[in-house]
Amino acid sequence: MPGNEVDEVIKRVMAIENVTRYVVFNKDGIVLRYEGWPSEEGDGGYRKCVQLAGTVANLVNHCSQGCQDMLAPPNNEVECLRLKTRNYEMIVAPGANFTMVAIQEPLKAN
Repeated sequence: MPGNEVDEVIKRVMAIENVTRYVVFNKDGIVLRYEGWPSEEGDGGYRKCVQLAGTVANLVNHCSQGCQDMLAPPNNEVECLRLKTRNYEMIVAPGANFTMVAIQEPLKAN
C-alpha cells in the first residue's frame, strides 16, 4: 500500500466519530505510524504501540489459524477483528503488508 493510500485510510478512520488513536505496523511488527497514544517517559506513546503491535499480530495469527482450521473453505482470510470492553473498542484491520488498529471510545448515553 503506497504511503498516500495509507494516509487516506488514516484520514477516513480518524474521521469516524470517537476514534481517538491508531497504530499502523508492517508484517514484521514494526510500527510505521501512530497517533493519540499516552506518552511514557517522553516517547510519544511509541513503546505502547510496539507492545500493542506484537500482541495484535499474535492475536491476528491465532484468529487466522482458527478460521482456517474451523471454517470452510480453508483459505478464508481474517479481514477485521473488533474487540469491545466497557471503555473502548479496538478495531483491527489486517492486510497483506500492513495492519491497522484503531481505538474507539463508545458513545456516551445522554
